[in-house]
Amino acid sequence: MPDLDRRFRSLDLLEAPDVSDEIDRRSALPSKTVSEGMSRRVVAGVLAFALFVGAALFAWSVWRSRPDHAVLHTPSPPPPTDLFPGIGAGLTEMPPPPRLLESGVTVWTGRELILWGGNVQFGDPPHFNEGYAFDAATLTWHALPPSPLTGRSWSAGVWTGHELVIWGGAHGYSAEDGVVHDGAAYDPAADSWRTISQPSTAPTPVIDAVWTGDEMVIIGGSASAAYDPLTDTWRPIPDPPVELNAAHAVWTGDEVIVFGAFLTGDRFATSTAIGAAYNPATNVWREITPSELLPNAQTAVWDGSRLVALDYALSSAAFDPITNRWTGRSRMPFNTCEGYPAAAAADGIVMAQFCGEVGTLSPGDMRWHVVFGRDEPSYGFYAEPIAAGRTFLLIGRRFDSQQARMLAYVAPAQVPDDRKAWDVAAALAALRAHFPYEPSNVPADVMAEFGALVAPAAYAAWQDPSSGLGKLWTYYTGFVVRSAERADAGYRVVVRFTTYSGKPYDEVLTIAPGTGLDGDLHDLVVTNVAPAM
Repeated sequence: MPDLDRRFRSLDLLEAPDVSDEIDRRSALPSKTVSEGMSRRVVAGVLAFALFVGAALFAWSVWRSRPDHAVLHTPSPPPPTDLFPGIGAGLTEMPPPPRLLESGVTVWTGRELILWGGNVQFGDPPHFNEGYAFDAATLTWHALPPSPLTGRSWSAGVWTGHELVIWGGAHGYSAEDGVVHDGAAYDPAADSWRTISQPSTAPTPVIDAVWTGDEMVIIGGSASAAYDPLTDTWRPIPDPPVELNAAHAVWTGDEVIVFGAFLTGDRFATSTAIGAAYNPATNVWREITPSELLPNAQTAVWDGSRLVALDYALSSAAFDPITNRWTGRSRMPFNTCEGYPAAAAADGIVMAQFCGEVGTLSPGDMRWHVVFGRDEPSYGFYAEPIAAGRTFLLIGRRFDSQQARMLAYVAPAQVPDDRKAWDVAAALAALRAHFPYEPSNVPADVMAEFGALVAPAAYAAWQDPSSGLGKLWTYYTGFVVRSAERADAGYRVVVRFTTYSGKPYDEVLTIAPGTGLDGDLHDLVVTNVAPAM
C-alpha cells in the first residue's frame, strides 16, 4: 500500500500557482483556486477536439501507406490458463483481503498475490507482521503462517521466483522512525519462513527494492546493498551520483533505474524529478537526463522498454535508457486533486490511479485511455494498481465506508481493423450530439471533412461496449474552434478556451491519428501543443 506519510509530506510542499501561468507553461502545479469543472473542460476540450479533427484526418488518410508502429516491450510469458476463471475484459469485483494494510509489501508470484506487513492507515502504529495470499486460480484468500519478523511498514520486498524476500522497514510514524535491520524469506511451496543474514552496512531507510534475476537490490537513504538469496550473502553498492530519498526503482533487464527527488527539510533539492541508473554487472552508476516532471508526488514503472513516470500535475513522460532521452510528454486524463499517482505495468500496458480515477497507457506510446472516472460506478475508492500477469488488481478503501475493495481489470482486446473507422465515427457522433462546437474561420471543405464522419446511426455504436471506447467525454463542456487548416502532420488548429475567471486564451494544436489505431479514444494524438502567440 502507498507510503502515505512520505507522500502527504510531499504534498504539503505544493503551492497554488497563478492560473494564467499554468495555462502558458502547462507544467506548473494544478491550481487549487480553479474549479474542477474548468479543469475538466480544459483537458477534455483539447482531447475532444482532437477526436473531431483527428478522425477527419483518419477518414482521408488512414488507408494510405503508413509505417507500422513498433512496440518495443518484452511480452510477459503466457500466464497459467487456470488463473482468474470467468473473468473477461474490463472490470470484475474480487473478494477483498481479510485485512487491508498500507505501506506493506506486495508481490505477485505468478499465481498468488501476497500482502505482508503494514499499518491500518496514515503510517500510524500499530504495525503488523501478518500476511495474506490471494490464489488467482480459486479466487480466495488465505493467511500466511506467522513470520519471524516483528510488525513493520515500509520494508523492501521482492519475489525471486521461489521466495518472497523481505528486509528492513520501520515501526514508528514514518520510514525513518523506528528503523529495523533484519529480514526473512517466505516459501509458498513449503508454506514456511526462514531468516536471512544481515548486511555489514544496512540500506536504511528503505527507499525501494527490485529483483534483478540474481539479487535483491535495495536502495536506501544512507546506503544501498544487494542480497543473493542462494548464498544468503550481501554486497555493498556504491552511492549513486545524485541524492534521492523520495524515489522509485525499476529493473530494465540491464540496469536499476532510481527516479524521484531529494527532500531536504521542507523543500526539494531540484526543480524537476531526477534519477540515476546502476549496472550490477559493472557495479557502476550513471546519472540520467533530468526530466521535466515535478519533483514532488511522482512515481515510475518499467513497461518493458522504457521507464514511464507520472507526477502530481498529471504529466507523464517516458525515458529510454539506451538513448538517455525523455520523450512523449502527455497529460493524464484525470481531474486535479490533492493526491499522489500510483502505477503498475503488465505486458507493456501501464495502469495509473490518481485520486480514485484509473486509466491505462497504450503499449509503446503515450496515449491514455480512461478505465473509470468520477462519474463511473467503479469510482469511489483509492486503489493501488498491482500487476498480476496480464491482469491488473486494484486494491483500496471505499470512500464512504472505508471497507476494503478489490477489482480485477483485463484490458480489452485489440479492435479488428474493420471496426476502427466505425469506432472513430461513433466517438465523433457522441461528441457532436452532446457538445456541439462553435467553429469560426474554418474552411468549408475542412468542415465538410469533419462532418462526413458524423452519421446519426454511429451514435448507437458509441454505446456498444465492445468498441473499447470509454465515457470520459460524457461530462465535459464545449470550446471554440478559432481556425483550422491542413498541415503536413494532419491539421493545425487554434482552439479557444476560457478560464474560470472568464479570461480567454488560445492554444495551437497539431493533430494527427496515431499509428496502430485500436479503437481507443486516445489513438487520436495531440502533438506540439503550445500556447498561440
